[in-house]
Amino acid sequence: MDLRLLAAIALTSLSGILSAQVPAGTTPAQPAPAAKPQDPDRPQKSTAEQVQDLTRDKERIEKEIQFVKDRAAKSRDVLREKFAGRALAPRSTDAGTSAIAAPAPVAQATIKRARIMTDAEAKQQAEAMYIVDGRPVSRAQVDAMLTYLKTFPASGDDQSRAQRATMEVIRIESMLAAVPDQASQAKKLIEEASAKVAGGMAFGEAAKVYSSGPGLLQDGKVTITHFSPLGLAVEAAAFQGKDGSVVGPLLSANGFVLVQIEKHVKGDTADADQVEARLIQVPFHPDPKEMEQIRQRASVGKIDVVARDQAAMEMLPMYLRPPASIAPQQPANKQLPKADLSDEDVKKAKLEAEKQFEQPVKIGGGGN
Repeated sequence: MDLRLLAAIALTSLSGILSAQVPAGTTPAQPAPAAKPQDPDRPQKSTAEQVQDLTRDKERIEKEIQFVKDRAAKSRDVLREKFAGRALAPRSTDAGTSAIAAPAPVAQATIKRARIMTDAEAKQQAEAMYIVDGRPVSRAQVDAMLTYLKTFPASGDDQSRAQRATMEVIRIESMLAAVPDQASQAKKLIEEASAKVAGGMAFGEAAKVYSSGPGLLQDGKVTITHFSPLGLAVEAAAFQGKDGSVVGPLLSANGFVLVQIEKHVKGDTADADQVEARLIQVPFHPDPKEMEQIRQRASVGKIDVVARDQAAMEMLPMYLRPPASIAPQQPANKQLPKADLSDEDVKKAKLEAEKQFEQPVKIGGGGN
C-alpha cells in the first residue's frame, strides 16, 4: 500500500479520536490576551522582585497589626488604672424627704498640669525649653522633630506639628526619668552594639544579639513609614539619613535605637514614601509591661512639666496646660435709687394712691 495513503488514514483516525474526547458544546480555548505594553521609561521589576516586595509588605503589615493589638491590650490596663478611683455619684432626691441628697465624695484622678519656670529655674536651666521630671529638654530636641514633620503634608498644621514634636520629646524624657537604672544598662548595650557594627559585625547579626521589641524580626529588617509605630524619632532619622549610613544610637519612645538605612523608596506622594532599613532596638526597661506603663505616663498626666515661658506652654497639648483662669463674678452690691419725697412728681403719685384707698369698694354686680 502506498505510504501516502497510510499516512492519510492515520491522520483521519487521530482526528476522529480527538473529536470524540472533546464534549459536545465545548468552546475551543481562546488565545491568551496580549500583555499590555510596559512603560519603557519606568524601570520594571522581575517576577521574583515583585514576589519579594509583596512578601515584605505582608510581613510589615502583619507586624503593624500585631503591634496595634498589643498596644490595645495594654491600653486597657492603663485605662482601668486611670479610672479606678472614679465612681458615679449622681445627685438624687431622697424618697423620705423633699431635700436633694448630697453627692457622695468621689476620688478624682488628678492630672498634673504644667507650670512656668521660676526666675531661679530659668537661670539654672538656661538652655532648657522644658524640665520634665527633673530632666531638661532643649529647643534643639524639639526643632529636630519639627524639621522632619514639615517634610510631608499629612503631619498636619503648625500647631499640631508643634504639639506632636513636643510630646514625643517629653514622653521619651519622662520614660528615662522613670527608670534611670534600667535605662543606664540599656544605654551600655546599645553602645556595645554600635561598637560591634563599627568593628565589622554584620548589622543583621548584631540585631539578633542585642535587639528586642514587639514585632521586630531577628535580623532587624523593617520598612519605616510615616506615622510608624517605631516612633517619630526613628522616622526622622530614617527619612533624613542617607542610603547605606548607620544612624544613632538615638532615643525613641521604644528605647535606644540604631538604624542602618538601606534604601529610600519614593511613593506616589511625599506621604507615601518609605525607607527600607534594619534596626537594633534596646528598650529602656527589659520588661515589656513596665515599658508600656512608663510610656503611658505622659498620656495620663502623671509627669511633672515645667515650661520656660508662655510660648513653650502653648506648644503642649491642652490636657497638660493649666486651666484658664476665670475672674470670679463680683457680687451685685448696687442699691436701687431711693425716691426723694421732696420731688413734686412723687408727692402727686402719693396723693393719687391715697384717694384710691378712700373710695368705697362696691360688692356684687347689682346697681345702686
